[in-house]
Amino acid sequence: MVETGTPGNPNPPGNSEHSGNSKDAGHPGGSGVPWNRRAERIGLRDLVNAKTYIDPSRRVTARQWDAVCQCIQKKLRGDEARGLDFYCGSGAFTADLAEMIGGEVLGIDSSLPLIHEATSGPNLRFVPTPDGRVPASNRSIDVVMANHALSGLRARLLRRAVEEIGRVLKPGGLLVLIEDTAELPDTEHRVYRAPSEYVRLFPQVKLRSMNKPKAQRPRLSVMIGRMMADEAG
Repeated sequence: MVETGTPGNPNPPGNSEHSGNSKDAGHPGGSGVPWNRRAERIGLRDLVNAKTYIDPSRRVTARQWDAVCQCIQKKLRGDEARGLDFYCGSGAFTADLAEMIGGEVLGIDSSLPLIHEATSGPNLRFVPTPDGRVPASNRSIDVVMANHALSGLRARLLRRAVEEIGRVLKPGGLLVLIEDTAELPDTEHRVYRAPSEYVRLFPQVKLRSMNKPKAQRPRLSVMIGRMMADEAG
């Protein structure tokens, strides 16, 4: 599949905090030139097509995404009103989340050009967040979806992401993680973690694997759980 368009969290080369989806001090590519500045100079689509930025979620087929949506829908209670698409890129999957919950969804990403590619609507709002902080109050979100987002973060940025998700998710709120959990060596843009590692990142959320990923690439794992009431906030 041609990989064009959506990110999650960018990364510079080498031993950096970003592993691959947002801006070069910030974004992948190894040029040393910030993602936003390069996008302004040569254009976002040319930058993406030149593979300076590769979004792993673009490897997800329509069939796989339908299966992911079914997993999410099975866990919804029907009273959800606000969702968060964490590191949404250009918002390729944000509208699907809004449709599933029948409510409003906020999409955030640290790349301003990619957020500008997103299409807002009556129930969709997109906000750039260079520092990774979610513009939402504590315990205000019913559903958080992170689609190929956390595998693009390391160190301080990963810790901040985990903290922010835990801060905004309501007690009893639903967390949905979608990641490629293939047993592969890490790259400069991506960290391949086992499902158990994601579970350990969120002890306050009882994450469970919702599918049995096949050996094919990507090995798409869907992990879903609810924030425990006494741990929220």
